Amino acid sequence: MMDPWSLPVLIFVFTVVGSLAFYRAAFGPGRGLDDRLSPSSARSNLQTGTAPAEWLVKWHVRRLRQTPTKTVSDRKLPDTLTQAGFRGMEWVARFHLARIASMIGGVLLGSGLCEFTGKPWVLGAAGGFLLGYTIPRLLISRMARARRRKMIRELPDVLALIVVSLEAGLSVGEVLRLVGRETLRQGQVLGRELSATSAQMSAGVSFEDALRDLGSRTGVDEIRSLAALLIQSERIGARLAPALRAAADLLNSRRRLKAEEAARKSSIKMLFPLVFFILPAMLLVILGPAVIQLVEIFRNR
Repeated sequence: MMDPWSLPVLIFVFTVVGSLAFYRAAFGPGRGLDDRLSPSSARSNLQTGTAPAEWLVKWHVRRLRQTPTKTVSDRKLPDTLTQAGFRGMEWVARFHLARIASMIGGVLLGSGLCEFTGKPWVLGAAGGFLLGYTIPRLLISRMARARRRKMIRELPDVLALIVVSLEAGLSVGEVLRLVGRETLRQGQVLGRELSATSAQMSAGVSFEDALRDLGSRTGVDEIRSLAALLIQSERIGARLAPALRAAADLLNSRRRLKAEEAARKSSIKMLFPLVFFILPAMLLVILGPAVIQLVEIFRNR
C-alpha cells in the first residue's frame, strides 16, 4: 500500500522540477553570437536539433503575429514586459508559455494537497489554477515597477552628465551614445535605454520618434516629460543644454520634496506596528508581574 505522504510529495517534486526546467528553457540566458556561430556549436545543433522549448516559443510567436489581440490586458502585456526589461514578441510568447506551465503546476499541486487533506480536489485545482494565472502577471508588474523606480533614481545623475556633454560641444546623437555606453558599463538600467535610443537614431529613426519611443518604452512620467521638452526645444530651435539644466533642477527639487514627504509619513507608518506589536509586548512585560501578584492575592483570600 502506498504511503499517504508519497503522492503529494511526488506531485510537489515533479511540479517544482518541471517548472524550473521550463523556466530555464524559456527565460534562461541565451548564448552569445560568437558561441552560436562557432563550428562546435553548429555541429551540436546539427546533432541535437532545436530544443523543444525554443521550437514551442517560435511556434507561439508565429501564432501571436497571426492572431490579433482582443482584450485590453493582452494589449498592455507587451508594454509591461518592455518596462520590465523583456523586449520583443518572443518574450510575450515565453510569458504565455510560462503562465500555462504555472497553471498546470498549480492545478497538480492544489489537487494533490486537497487529496492529502481529505478535501475535494476540485477546490484545490481551481485555487491552483487561479494562482498560476495571476502570479506571473503580478511578478512581471512588480519587476516593471522596480525597474521604473530604479530609472527615476538614476535620471538626475544621467541628466547632469548629458548637460555637461552638450555644453562640451557634442551633438545629441553622440551624447546619447556616449552617456548610454558609460552608464551601461556601470550597470545602470537607464544606460540600456539610452543606448537603444542612440541605436535607433543611428539606424535612421528621427529624433522626435526616438525620444517618444524612449518615453513609452520606459513608462516613466519624468522621462516622458523630458522627451517632450527636448522635442519642443528641437522644434523651436532652442538650445538643449539650458532646457536640460532646468529639467535637472526640477527633478532634484521633486526628489527633495518626495524625500521630505516620505519623512513626514514615516511617523504615521510607525504608528501601526507600535500599537499592534510593540505596545502589547510592553504592557505584558510591565503589567504582567503585577497581574500575577493580584491573582495570587485574590486566590489566597
